[in-house]
Amino acid sequence: MQDEWSRSCDVLASIVGEPITTASVPGGFYSTEVARSAARAGIRLLFNSEPTTHEFEVDGCRVLGRFNIYRGMTATDAASLLTSPVRRWRQAAFWSVKKGAKSIAGPLYKAVRKRLLRQAYASG
Repeated sequence: MQDEWSRSCDVLASIVGEPITTASVPGGFYSTEVARSAARAGIRLLFNSEPTTHEFEVDGCRVLGRFNIYRGMTATDAASLLTSPVRRWRQAAFWSVKKGAKSIAGPLYKAVRKRLLRQAYASG
């Protein structure tokens, strides 16, 4: 994991001509070790997939959650994530249920998710 963070930051830095100090962890695969590895690679701001306004720091790397704007979401619904604690709570609650399903179902969860996403993007 450390090598992947370091190589990714180096390659991107060579493309953009600036150090890479911000990153996002895809697919909800965040752990403290992920943040530690990112920090060692020079990342100072790391977004995970948890919909939360809580932030914390790991080895000098600030970790923030993010709320999701989904395909097909109206602008009004997206804006409500800023103004409605209930809307944010619903997204966080749904995320927590998915996190539990990932833990329990493991590879089966990934297979079902992949199939559902493939169907959703094929029909849209």
